[in-house]
Amino acid sequence: GTLNVPGIVGFAKAVEIAVSEMNDENKKYKKWTDSMLEKFAAVGGKLNGHPENRLVHNLNIRFDGIEGKAIINSVSKKLAISAGSACTTQNVEPSHVLLALGLSEEQSHYAIRIGCGRFNTDDDIEVAISGILNSLESLNKIRI
Repeated sequence: GTLNVPGIVGFAKAVEIAVSEMNDENKKYKKWTDSMLEKFAAVGGKLNGHPENRLVHNLNIRFDGIEGKAIINSVSKKLAISAGSACTTQNVEPSHVLLALGLSEEQSHYAIRIGCGRFNTDDDIEVAISGILNSLESLNKIRI
């Protein structure tokens, strides 16, 4: 069949733009995830995974003793975050990815995954941080 020349040209341009903006975007994502990690670590959050050798736009963190699903449910009207790894979002079983990273089954249930993207802003990150911190404060009050 006939090749989709406009599609090929469009794809080439998209790759060109992505490559030219990748370093700046990665710096922005790292700044955001480092900021979130710092704030969450101050209240007991623990990074799931390597501190440096990881995707800069993803933060997978756990708050021992607080179910990830409880955090997600309490912020779901303002934030789109997930439990576990991207591979197992809909699965109630512990994430095989988190288990492979060395987490116990119990620890894997405390995990939340936060992703940053091209269209997020500094304000979005601040909303995410404050929303999750407020959720943790509320959930800690009712924890047995």
